[in-house]
Amino acid sequence: MAYAILRTEKYKTPNSISGLVGHHLRIAGAKMDNVDASRSHLNVIIGAHDRESFNKAVKARIDTCTRKPRPDANRAVEMLLGASPEFFEGKSYEEQKAYLSDCLDFAKGFFGEANIVGAYMHFDEKTPHLSVMAVPIETSVRKTKKQEREVTTLNASHYLGGQARMVQMQTDFAKFVQSRGHDLLRGEPKSETGREHEPLGAYWKQQAKTIDAAAAAAADILNDAAIESQTAADLFDHAAQEANRTGFEAQAMAVQRGALDA
Repeated sequence: MAYAILRTEKYKTPNSISGLVGHHLRIAGAKMDNVDASRSHLNVIIGAHDRESFNKAVKARIDTCTRKPRPDANRAVEMLLGASPEFFEGKSYEEQKAYLSDCLDFAKGFFGEANIVGAYMHFDEKTPHLSVMAVPIETSVRKTKKQEREVTTLNASHYLGGQARMVQMQTDFAKFVQSRGHDLLRGEPKSETGREHEPLGAYWKQQAKTIDAAAAAAADILNDAAIESQTAADLFDHAAQEANRTGFEAQAMAVQRGALDA
């Protein structure tokens, strides 16, 4: 089963932001690890399309703040959205792009569309994904005895602060893509399971070993039954029972048994 994937990062300095934007836009000289340049023409750019337009967009959003940002405030945050590799297998380019478009809709709802300055669909890396760059402006209401007014300022913690908020974000993302018809699971948070995170690669290897063991056990039953001259129907019965005991799917065997009965 495939999983919905969401990661975030905060950026304070213009240099760190510039390097990241260079990667997203595939600008010459930027870090291009794991990029297949022959597929870069498939990428989709939404919003800022070069460093100049990106910097202008960030500055324009910050200039709207009614409260002066702190000097050490995060100027931009990145949200990477996607899914585990098996989700994209067998899907066309348009189907993959449609999923990433749904991911963008989630990001718009999370940050507010006005705060998103650039979104980049990448199809030239191992697994397709969407990178969203946003200016983390918080809007709040300040009340005094005489009046109340709306205040806006940079506050990345409003979006990405605290474990509970991050856990809820992951849950909300999984529910959102599921509501759009995508067959994806939300990974169980470590805080709830108490288990160490198991890489997906290790998980699938373990599943393969389990299936192989079940198949071998079923094969042994078939062989023993044949030696004892049991009927073909009995062979399928024993194999299906053994497969079910080990957790292996018996559906295919049941279909074949039905064909034998017929």
